[in-house]
Amino acid sequence: MIADTPTSPASNPSPAATPPLSPRDRTILFVFAKRGFDLQSLLHDPNFTDSDWDRLTTNPAVQAHLHAILELARICTTLRAASARVTSINELEYVARNATNLHEKRLAANNLFRATAAPLISADDAPRQRSRAGSSSTPQPDPGNPREPHTPAGPSRSAASPSNHSPTHTAHHAAAHSPPPRPTPTPTPTPTPAATPTPRISDTPATPANPPTTTPSATHSTTPITPMTPMAPMAPMSPMSPIGPIPGASPPASPTHAHPATHPAPRQPTTAPAATSILQHSGAPP
Repeated sequence: MIADTPTSPASNPSPAATPPLSPRDRTILFVFAKRGFDLQSLLHDPNFTDSDWDRLTTNPAVQAHLHAILELARICTTLRAASARVTSINELEYVARNATNLHEKRLAANNLFRATAAPLISADDAPRQRSRAGSSSTPQPDPGNPREPHTPAGPSRSAASPSNHSPTHTAHHAAAHSPPPRPTPTPTPTPTPAATPTPRISDTPATPANPPTTTPSATHSTTPITPMTPMAPMAPMSPMSPIGPIPGASPPASPTHAHPATHPAPRQPTTAPAATSILQHSGAPP
């Protein structure tokens, strides 16, 4: 049987006792808590006086009770987070066990692992802040031994360069290291309405450079027809004599205009013989 070991007060220190509150201080803290610790709402209360404001801000007993309330709020927040963590873990575990979709099951299992591995909200942030300040890599200044300002060992390059080089060398160096100038784009001239000449109609008809070539046809020919020489009266012929060339008749004159080789010359219309000439040739009595 394991005997209970008595615990000494030094091993389990109890929190320091807060100083007692007066009835007015207790009323102020109670109203402040009922208003959700809203300081603006408490200040607009008509029953809150100037002496109450002094009690709330400077009374050591009230300040000690406010720190106790802050610690209680942190504990309540931690307990609330733990309760929500338990609810979330239960839901994720149910989905991870009973989900039929492989993607949903894998997602629930991953979130369940994160929920169980993440720590809860710390009940006291002051030690964590002090540990962060102690682990900082930036050295803290020592009030008893102030550091001297850093002085460069030699003159800087920018301070020594003007005295070592002449103005010509400096200008040449600046021109060599300066970026090349960007080409200025040439603006495209925009025609204005005033610069456009107004067309004018000439009084003389324009002659085409290449006049159209007319093609001679059978019904209309561009070549002038030479008039024929009138025929001389023919001598009477016997009825049985063959018809031949008329003696003394001059042949028709040849045309003066030569037609193109691609178009044959149209035939010259012949004049039909008169009726008297036909009767004379036939030998019939008039």
